[in-house]
This record gives sequence, structure tokens and C-alpha cells, in this order.
Amino acid sequence: MESMKMEKFRIAIVGLGATGTVLSAALLRKDPAAVLVGKSNNERETLIKNGINVTGKLACSVSVANYCCNIAELRKYNPNLIFISTKTCDL
Repeated sequence: MESMKMEKFRIAIVGLGATGTVLSAALLRKDPAAVLVGKSNNERETLIKNGINVTGKLACSVSVANYCCNIAELRKYNPNLIFISTKTCDL
């Protein structure tokens, strides 16, 4: 049987509302290099400083290392798996 090499996913999450934040926390637990895409430098500073803290069924605290303020900035990370978690009006 031929050996198959799987490429490592370079994950990005676009949209940090309620759903995107919980998704981000879950993914960051497994892949701290995942990139978040939000809307502002203030959000970037807060998340880089404080990380994400989720309570409830998926209670966890994770650090955030990579954050983009816009989709164009995402190019430098060259993601190969992008989760989009926005309202339609934000696309």
C-alpha cells in the first residue's frame, strides 16, 4: 500500500462573533498557530494580550498568537483551510 502524506492544515477563522470565537478556541487548543481574522486593531491587542476565554460546555482558555484585521492581511499566512463564521451582511 502506498504511503500517503497529509499536508498539515494552516487554519484561519474569519469572523469572531459568538460562533467564530467558540470555534477559534476549540481549534486553537489543537493548533496554536491558527490565524484569526477580525475587524480591528483594538480587538487584536485585546486577544493577543488576554487570549480567548470560553465558559459553558466547552470551557477553555487559549492564547492567540496570530490575528489579522482584514482578509487581505491573511495572505501572508497562506492558509489552506479557512472557516468563515460571519453574518451574510459582513461578507
